[in-house]
Amino acid sequence: MTQSEELHEILDSVRNGEWNTNGFTLKKAYITSILSQMAYEHIPEFERAGINRLKLVPCREYWAIIQEEKPSDLRLFIQRSNMGNEGIKVVFIIEEVNLICIGILCYGVLFVVLRGTHHMYKDNMVNLRARKVRRYYKQKYHYGFYREVSKIFGRFKEELTNIEDSVSRVIYTGHSLGGALATILYYETSSWRSYRFSLDSSNNCYVFGMPRIGNRYATEFEGEHYHILNKLDVIPTLPPKFMGYSNVLKEVYLTGTSIDRILIREKIGTVTWLKQLKGLSDHRIGEYKRRLKRLLDR
Repeated sequence: MTQSEELHEILDSVRNGEWNTNGFTLKKAYITSILSQMAYEHIPEFERAGINRLKLVPCREYWAIIQEEKPSDLRLFIQRSNMGNEGIKVVFIIEEVNLICIGILCYGVLFVVLRGTHHMYKDNMVNLRARKVRRYYKQKYHYGFYREVSKIFGRFKEELTNIEDSVSRVIYTGHSLGGALATILYYETSSWRSYRFSLDSSNNCYVFGMPRIGNRYATEFEGEHYHILNKLDVIPTLPPKFMGYSNVLKEVYLTGTSIDRILIREKIGTVTWLKQLKGLSDHRIGEYKRRLKRLLDR
């Protein structure tokens, strides 16, 4: 399926009312996996300059663009596809050294898509900095993830205020480190009393293969947040629980043949965990999207 066809899938999901109600659906998971992959295909010049041979960013399309040495701007792609006239447009892009945050508006539904840059993967995946920072009472976030999200709070609030009258629902999404960033931003915006959508159920969050973001007090959020993980994806097992990290409340296992809500993750033995660590193909966003599409087409 081409990018233009995927954009039409996003449009159709909004036109058909898929996002008018809460609750997990396979279609919503698939649409947000498309958006999460698109975020990897927006690559600013500063990120290209810092690329090295370690292919840490978990997206084949990202590396294909890097090797072609071609500019990649999601705004220009949507304009060239004439999708702006169809009702979908990029309304803001926030670029930081370690993260990209993209706002895509489609008939009143604002998709907020986050991803980590190559610099952030190099920092967090190689060094695995896992110390925590206290946020509220006993709530503690992963220091590195929270630090990066906090850098864009002011700009993000400003962007939301500028388009507030055009937005009826906000959907947060991201993959891997982007999933962790999207989760924290979703949690934090829900506590902004001055923000129109703060405590509104119109906020949803769908993330894929994200690492753990904090302790159990930080992850006991009772919102419309869903973490989809491939059963053999090793990244959601990091940082390890013995360091005081917990899983989020609503998780969904994705295999090649099924998708199931889980209350408690299966324990993984050391041998199995090491096998998962050798190959990260189950972690790539393309694999998440492929499996979701296959389940939808059955």
